Amino acid sequence: MWSDSESRIDYLNYSEVSEMIAEILSDDSMLPTSIGVYGCWGG
Repeated sequence: MWSDSESRIDYLNYSEVSEMIAEILSDDSMLPTSIGVYGCWGG
């Protein structure tokens, strides 16, 4: 388990997902676009 402190290392690979989202939103041929975020919250 990782500590709860800021890191410059993207252990969960969020940068790949954010780059794909940015590409979709900047491509006029993909608009209009809806993006949903799904996942468990809490415990």
